[in-house]
Amino acid sequence: MLFRSNRISYLIGDVGEGKSILACKLVKDVIKATVDEQGYIIVPIYIDFESKYLSRHGLYQIDDSFFIDLFKEITRIIKGNPKFSRIAELDNCYLNPQSRDPIYCLQHLFRHLSTRLIRVFIIIDNIDRYHFFFSRYSFFPKYQNEQNKSIYNNIVGLINSFAENTGLHK
Repeated sequence: MLFRSNRISYLIGDVGEGKSILACKLVKDVIKATVDEQGYIIVPIYIDFESKYLSRHGLYQIDDSFFIDLFKEITRIIKGNPKFSRIAELDNCYLNPQSRDPIYCLQHLFRHLSTRLIRVFIIIDNIDRYHFFFSRYSFFPKYQNEQNKSIYNNIVGLINSFAENTGLHK
């Protein structure tokens, strides 16, 4: 794992190495804990990339719709838990159709939650298995190039979206 000062960590490993088991254990431990060492309530958000996006036809590219789904999932989980909902006061946090920028909406949501002493712990699991599913077509050069491009765009794009320049790390 790579730990950085912006509280973003990446767990990378081969298929079948136990990343998902570790992720589930982390979520279980976070649910048990009432607050972190700095007094923040931690809200775990678990996204199984494979099960959520495999039903779509073809290779899914992470784009604005992914971040819209992420925003909706975070607010759904917080609003669905009376403990989180009461503290979070999400009445002023919504996707703004005029801005058309889900990254901005996520930044606003994270800033708001931070003022309420809430941090979101996001786990995006099985992105490797999702791409592995499509590897059966990679024997053909056209599909191999498409798959390689999709893996690169999704993994690098996701990492860049949570990097310092977007503000999603705060």
